[in-house]
Amino acid sequence: MQRYTKVEIWMDEAEALALKAQEREKVSREEGAALRAQLQQAAEDARQLATAKDELSRVLQDTRQKLDDAERQLDMVKKELEAMRSEKDSRVAELERRLEEADREMESLRLRMPPPQIESDTENYMKWRFCGGTLKLKKGAVPTKFECQKTKRASSITRSGYDKRQKIDFYENLLTKKCGHQ
Repeated sequence: MQRYTKVEIWMDEAEALALKAQEREKVSREEGAALRAQLQQAAEDARQLATAKDELSRVLQDTRQKLDDAERQLDMVKKELEAMRSEKDSRVAELERRLEEADREMESLRLRMPPPQIESDTENYMKWRFCGGTLKLKKGAVPTKFECQKTKRASSITRSGYDKRQKIDFYENLLTKKCGHQ
């Protein structure tokens, strides 16, 4: 067995420590490289987030602008609608006033117009009455009935149920009289 001197032992320990230090340095370099790569990835992610934030800010600003424009347009439409309603109300009031005036004028004309007198307003009343034909109005006469107006005629609806009952009652009366049961 060989004996080592203290210096040799220290040298072996120093070499072992140096190897450990080299290994640690190698591991530290690898970890440093990995950390640098992670740091670069984090920086890239931060740039992408900043870009996305800027884009979202622009979209938000555009959306706010569009919302403001839409609110302005809505206000304009509301004002136009209110103006139209006001105009419609005034127009309706004007038409109602004119209708009332026309009603008063019609009533006034009705009160001033004499009742129709066919015999004195026509030239051929007697001939028309007995022979038929067309009536001839005198000058200045105002007609009150026109051909376009339909006159109501008595309906000639037969009431078959009523007639049938009348016949039955008649024959029953005849039969009861002949038999002498009355």
